[in-house]
Amino acid sequence: MPTAKSENYAIDEVIVEDSLVGIYKARYLPTNAEVAIKKIKVGRHGEYTDWAEPAAENEMQMLRKLNHPNVIKLLDSFYTTDSKVAVLVFELMYADLGRLIHCTDNRYNHSHIKCMTHMMLSGLEYIHSSNIMHLDIKPGNIMIDNQGIIKIADFGISIYADDTSRKLHRLPPAWYRSPEFLLGDRQYGTSTDLWSLGVVIGELINRHIIFPSKSEIEQILMIYRLLGPPDDKTWPEAKTFKHFLQFHDESLLNHEETFEKKFLRANEQELILLKSLLVMNPKHRATAKQALESSYFITGSPICKPEDIPRSAAPRHRHSRDPFHMNDLSINDENLPSDYSHLNKVIFVNMAFVLNKTLGPIVSRRLLQRVITTTAREQQLRFRSRLPYNTVILFVPQQEAWVVERMGKFFKTLNPGLNFLLPVLDSIRYVQSLKEIAIEIPSQTAISKDNVTLTIDGVLYLKVYDAYLASYGVEDAEFAVTQLAQTTMRSEIGKIALDTLFRERESLNVGIVEAINKAAKAWGIVCLRYEIRDIRLPPKVQEAMQMQVEAERRKRATVLESEGVREAQINKAEGTKQATILASEGFKLEQINNANGEAEAIRAKANARAEALKIVADQLQSEQGRNAASFQIAEQYVHAFGNLARTNNTILLPTNTGDMSSMVASALSIYKNLQTKDLQSFTSRSPAIESSPTDVQPVKKSTSAKDKQ
Repeated sequence: MPTAKSENYAIDEVIVEDSLVGIYKARYLPTNAEVAIKKIKVGRHGEYTDWAEPAAENEMQMLRKLNHPNVIKLLDSFYTTDSKVAVLVFELMYADLGRLIHCTDNRYNHSHIKCMTHMMLSGLEYIHSSNIMHLDIKPGNIMIDNQGIIKIADFGISIYADDTSRKLHRLPPAWYRSPEFLLGDRQYGTSTDLWSLGVVIGELINRHIIFPSKSEIEQILMIYRLLGPPDDKTWPEAKTFKHFLQFHDESLLNHEETFEKKFLRANEQELILLKSLLVMNPKHRATAKQALESSYFITGSPICKPEDIPRSAAPRHRHSRDPFHMNDLSINDENLPSDYSHLNKVIFVNMAFVLNKTLGPIVSRRLLQRVITTTAREQQLRFRSRLPYNTVILFVPQQEAWVVERMGKFFKTLNPGLNFLLPVLDSIRYVQSLKEIAIEIPSQTAISKDNVTLTIDGVLYLKVYDAYLASYGVEDAEFAVTQLAQTTMRSEIGKIALDTLFRERESLNVGIVEAINKAAKAWGIVCLRYEIRDIRLPPKVQEAMQMQVEAERRKRATVLESEGVREAQINKAEGTKQATILASEGFKLEQINNANGEAEAIRAKANARAEALKIVADQLQSEQGRNAASFQIAEQYVHAFGNLARTNNTILLPTNTGDMSSMVASALSIYKNLQTKDLQSFTSRSPAIESSPTDVQPVKKSTSAKDKQ
């Protein structure tokens, strides 16, 4: 039986309802006030059981703490006892922001956008100040009431900011996930909500989804195109995240867009705000408080009143909300391909919903290839999404083969050019492209010969050579070849050790091509080549290899450094040796030169002295020469006495010292006596020499009184 609380409410209208969650417009009977009731079937068994009850408990707990004009107010909450349904009672909202954005009747100017942005930032700043991370900011969770007041709702996956476990029972939509969330950072903070809000503001400005991806790798690709990939300068911590290497592909690193091109409707101040919120590094991302204090809300267009905001809402579309999927499966006119404009929208939506839920990944992949236009990479497909009309005259394009059936049985294959059919009996069943196509092989794990787990992906190049076999030989040739390539890759990797894997990459590709062609003969398809695009190693193995490379480089650097020191020492010793030898040679030459110089000087002095003596001797042979010599000796004699007188010497002087003429005469007399004795001695040693009577003059003794004395 329902509880007493549930009897106080009467449901008037179904707003949205599915197998798990229902939102209803209701009345609180005691006051007849309009409210919104959210029912979560926590007791339902199935794939959603693991997250339904935690989400309900989490939302109740969070909203009981929060009380802010821009946060939805929880009026009541309780459980029913019969069917285990969690009931949350909220104030009634008019619509969500997603419906307002996609309603073409709304004309939002810069004042309207500024007003809504201010209210969203105010609510988020209050949530963060309460130590709560919302983690599910998106247009569908931002509500607006009849007075134009914005309120943030749906706290099903919110957590406390100081909760280090970071355990989520479901993931937020990929379109609004922050880069750190996508790259696997387990220590994300409140800045992840600011990224999501920045995407919502950009969507509000552009009036369409900013990053409409269909996979995580496509999502990060779109972000890289706008902001560029992280590097050691902009975000050094990114390389330590779990999925960094998975997304770090050279083909994803092109920075092709700018904010000005991405947000053509934004003015200068709005671009500044978006650039402060949509920042790759969460540490450099603005907080809600900083965004509220920015110049965006001071300059430019004034903030309008909430009641002036246009509030026309687009009609709701029933959709399936898969909590484990990347995003909500919500299909509207904008998602339909142009080739399907003639189809009834309801039929297409129901077909996509049923096929996606019943046939699983195969149908999803075919829908992705045949129906949904990819935004990241356009691939050339072998199948047309719509077969040609059956007419009598047909023109088949070049490099195509049209398979025709007559009354349900294969009839013939139409070649390029002019062809004829019987429209009543014949029908074109398959259209095969004969061009070479490239198929991306999904990532897979494989174990090498030395038990290392690798993650490998690649590209397969195929071509149809038999349209009949390609049409009737296998149900889904591309899927079959993809699976065959994956299994063959795992088998081949198991034969190779990690150290030789990169050296044998070419032979590995050849082996895979041979194995595929051997199995695909009956499918009318030939594999031209297979290329391994990326090989990702486990983080521990990659760290070990990095350490090995660094150790090898350090070893090489040490060896080179030691060799350099050795060469330097050898060069230094050789230089010292050469310098010593050259110095000794120089000293030797110096000594030789000095000796030669001294010898030459002695020889020159001797020659000069000999020459001088010869001249003196020659002069002494004449009377005048002898007189001159006598006079010079007498002069020197007198001079010597003069020098002796200048010093403190005690000398015995002759008695005639005072008579200068007498002293000179005495000196001359002594000189003449010495000269006579020298001449006699010379004559006695040389008897052959005859003395001339004129050569020697006898010395006359002085008979003066002075001489006697």
